[in-house]
Amino acid sequence: MNSEYLFTKLTGKNKGELLDADSVYSMLKRLSKKTDINSHPHQLRHYFAEERRKEGWDLNDIRFALGHKKVETTIKYLGENNERLIEATDQYYSNNEDLYQIADFL
Repeated sequence: MNSEYLFTKLTGKNKGELLDADSVYSMLKRLSKKTDINSHPHQLRHYFAEERRKEGWDLNDIRFALGHKKVETTIKYLGENNERLIEATDQYYSNNEDLYQIADFL
């Protein structure tokens, strides 16, 4: 089905409309029971963020896509101990030095 939403109603008069959060949780709970694979809607956000990072997206672009106000939130979201992420963070601050005046702290 062609839709701007990831989770949509598949049948009935509201076919194609956005599923509400409770419906998504219920669907993934049923999936977990049937497959013995623990799944949760929030995992999809983490997966989305991690895949964008692997594709080389700028941290600020990932931050915007996730709706985070601060890039620090996105950094924590992706995992602080990731060497590649540390490099990306350094690059981000280097590219945006004027915004953060990072040299004042060094």
